[in-house]
Amino acid sequence: MTVNDSQFLKKRLAELAEKSYRTNTYCFSDFLSPADAGMAYEVCEPARLAVWGGSEAAERVMVRFGNPEEFGYEAAFPITVVCISPMNEKFAENLSHRDFLGALMNLGIERGVLGDILLSDGKAYAFVAERMADFVVESLHRVRHTDVRCAVMEDLPETALPRLERKTLVAASVRLDGIVAKLYHFSRSAAKAAFAKQEIFINGRVCTNPSVVLKEDDVISVRHKGKCIFRGISHETRKGNQAVELDVYV
Repeated sequence: MTVNDSQFLKKRLAELAEKSYRTNTYCFSDFLSPADAGMAYEVCEPARLAVWGGSEAAERVMVRFGNPEEFGYEAAFPITVVCISPMNEKFAENLSHRDFLGALMNLGIERGVLGDILLSDGKAYAFVAERMADFVVESLHRVRHTDVRCAVMEDLPETALPRLERKTLVAASVRLDGIVAKLYHFSRSAAKAAFAKQEIFINGRVCTNPSVVLKEDDVISVRHKGKCIFRGISHETRKGNQAVELDVYV
């Protein structure tokens, strides 16, 4: 994203925040990358916004401006799950995330109407902005050379839902850079680069400070790597290191 694009998005988010406050109605962004969604915290009080992408582990999310306590009611995010499945499983290709994304983008729709795409049992489950779901269902008939059918789903099947797996790591401290390096097998230079490129997030906000000390239940996201929840220190080792527990989305 260029500087001009970033400024335009920030202005757009500020307009949505102001409209929500002025009209006492919820306003929603399109799907955004983690870094772009983090801009919302620069233009709006955290208590007046929420983010959601269709699942707990979603990377691309919508931002909702508005506070249920102020408005007196809740409002669901306008996100629809579209299941894309082969017409004939026997002759279906082994399709990747890239294949499904490419086929969807070839429909001529904007990236902002598409969230994450989850793969399970030869099918894809795409999070789509509600306003475009019918168009996707009616228009997408082929992914690469495989004929497909699309259907709106009420809920994700259990097999496609993200799961949490408990992991224990031993680190010198609970500094963010050390935990990220251990969990995702980063070298020191790779970890430094990830911070510099604003690819690491705590609780949905970009973090550029490697020395941040993690707190219990902090949600850590590393772009293109994954997401986890820091559960705290379980014990100290004989050598004085910290054994920490994390719930990792898999």
